[in-house]
Amino acid sequence: MPDVMLNLQKLKCPMPIVHISKEMKKLNSGQTLEVKADDSAFGEDVKAFCRVSGNKLVSFVHKDGIFTVVIQKA
Repeated sequence: MPDVMLNLQKLKCPMPIVHISKEMKKLNSGQTLEVKADDSAFGEDVKAFCRVSGNKLVSFVHKDGIFTVVIQKA
């Protein structure tokens, strides 16, 4: 079970990543954030965010146009 969940559906790039960045700053190392988003660019954006930020992309599911990801704070 993630520590925090965000529903960012209906938000377009770059807003999902802006919200994720703000929320990750509130988490302690090891805590997880689950995000649901439907922006077509989100998949690549969240992968790039994790690479650049050093956070771990724990799970990545894209089904029926909805991305569901879990990110663990580094």
